[in-house]
Amino acid sequence: MKKLNSIIILLLPLVIYYDFPFTSINIATVLSLVLLIVSTFLVRQKNFRINKGLLFVLIYVVCSTILTLIFRKTIPFVHFAFIIVNIIISILITGNIRNTIDVSCLVKHYKRILCLLIFIFILQHLTSLITGRIMYGLIPFLPITDSYKGVKTGLSIETYSYFASMRLISSSFSEPAHFAVYLLPAFVISLREKKKLNWAMLIITSLTVLMTLSGNGILSMIIFFLAFLLLDRKLSIAKRAGGLIAVCLFFFLTFLILNRISVFNELFSNLFSGDLNRGSKADYRIFRGFYIFGTLPVSNKLFGLGFHQITDYLTLNNLATPYDYGTSNLEYANFIAQYLIYFGIIGFIFPVAFVYQLFRKGNHYSNAFLITMIALWFSSSMMFDSIWIFLLTFVVAFNCEEWSVYYAVERKKRFVDPVRIKVHSA
Repeated sequence: MKKLNSIIILLLPLVIYYDFPFTSINIATVLSLVLLIVSTFLVRQKNFRINKGLLFVLIYVVCSTILTLIFRKTIPFVHFAFIIVNIIISILITGNIRNTIDVSCLVKHYKRILCLLIFIFILQHLTSLITGRIMYGLIPFLPITDSYKGVKTGLSIETYSYFASMRLISSSFSEPAHFAVYLLPAFVISLREKKKLNWAMLIITSLTVLMTLSGNGILSMIIFFLAFLLLDRKLSIAKRAGGLIAVCLFFFLTFLILNRISVFNELFSNLFSGDLNRGSKADYRIFRGFYIFGTLPVSNKLFGLGFHQITDYLTLNNLATPYDYGTSNLEYANFIAQYLIYFGIIGFIFPVAFVYQLFRKGNHYSNAFLITMIALWFSSSMMFDSIWIFLLTFVVAFNCEEWSVYYAVERKKRFVDPVRIKVHSA
């Protein structure tokens, strides 16, 4: 059953776009419920441990939402229930990963899915070059859920893009940023295993992230490598400095090369600059949420507006931000800003405590990945969603004992003790 959990976690980011055939039931929602039920069953049989930081997050979110229902308007109940389910799953996994996840299964099947996704990505590039059309990255026979139907145009799932003529290749994901985020655990796996084949995987994965032309993905990759070099205490100061210089130089040269590509140049320029008709991605993803938080009364800054109340707050107070363009989703904000707006500074203490607990107990692999995840919180709206579960599972898995046991077993399979050979031959 631990293997089932591992496979579900790997599938969650891939199936958020789909409903079950002939229904409007999202597949990711059902898989999350299965994950919750199986995890609950598994931890009941073992020593159950609770992550206190996440437990207080759960209590605060529920209490805040109850008060919102009492004193204000209704909330999207299904969305809220999905968030609560994912918080409970996070509590079960982070406190009991040895009892809920099969780490070897997680790594093994992640590698297989990764190879398949990169193969589809390369195939899409080839068909685009040869035929001028991008092949489907869709899972066959599954209807796209309503919230993603606007993304399907032409022959592929394509990105929500400000550039009407631009068609960005993203394997089986709705946009390149989602694909790039899914690739991130491969960096830790490659560095930890230290095999020639995995060095090849590290290089291929890095090149794939660059080929996505995703600013989010490329910046996350840079942050990971820098954090890893800074946190690895086994390296001497000279090696760390040399590694940091090498990483910075590599990405600087890569940027100069990619900047010659018109699509990349336009995308990168749009990260932090826009015009009257189209704001930058940083405007919408980063600055907009914090601008809204800055307009809140002191009481709301401390305790929040309540779950899913941004739209009502802006409408009732006839407010707009300098970062609203066209048909922007008024409820959208990055994870950090959205959590602060919904639950306030007081509520924000609990996820900070949770992160501190993870970092204090982590190794340099898990902590570098955790820093990368936190960086994504400033640019992505992933408040307790499927991507959150996926990334958090790997953060905890990279630090668990089973990870070391898994690699010890793998090394034993690959190498034979020369002393034993000598004794046997004698």
